[in-house]
Amino acid sequence: MTISTLTKAGRRAAIIFLKHHGDIIDCKDDLIVSREDDTLVFSAVRTRRDRFVDSDNVSRKRMERFACDYLADHDTCDIPIRFDVISIKVLGADKCMVRRHVGAFAVPEKTFDVTKRSKLEDLLEELEENGDIAEGIAELILQTV
Repeated sequence: MTISTLTKAGRRAAIIFLKHHGDIIDCKDDLIVSREDDTLVFSAVRTRRDRFVDSDNVSRKRMERFACDYLADHDTCDIPIRFDVISIKVLGADKCMVRRHVGAFAVPEKTFDVTKRSKLEDLLEELEENGDIAEGIAELILQTV
């Protein structure tokens, strides 16, 4: 099995695995977006012949960039997100073992609050219309502290 064949086989195995736990939404190379109940899950897939890959060998920045791009391109708001790492160890021509690290990158809940910006913009527009912009900004500052 070549490296690209191995990678493709691992991605297929991860998709099959994830379909048992939720709905697959999108795939880009070795990154998969799925939905489990009320959570949007961004998973990185790593496939090896000889070992499992630890989550610290996966680029957090790359996953966060993928998540930000996905969220910017889709109308997805007010939904919790999670980052998982799916490590696949090939055992034979038609066998593999799947290890899933749920919540591989602990993210504070408010870090990716997609609605925060639009709520602030709505509030600022409302304040501008009423002429109460200074009072509104002071209120926003107090809310964020």
